[in-house]
Amino acid sequence: GMEVRFGFPTRVLSVESDVWQHRFINGDLNALSLRPGKHLEPGSRYKVRIIGLNSFFSRVYVMPNVHLTAPGHAAVVVAATRTG
Repeated sequence: GMEVRFGFPTRVLSVESDVWQHRFINGDLNALSLRPGKHLEPGSRYKVRIIGLNSFFSRVYVMPNVHLTAPGHAAVVVAATRTG
């Protein structure tokens, strides 16, 4: 199925979402995939709360490099902090 892959600076402890489920890949790479029976609606927003382990005292912004993947399609960069 479709996945949103993202890096997170620390270990992800939990993901709170009605639509997305979390999967650890390796290192700082993680993936969100749709929960069984869920789908995305065009024009809708979906809130995902990602809780990580660390001693940050300020907000951490997840997904500096996001890849959207689906079977039979090449990964597409949705957003990135690095160009090129």
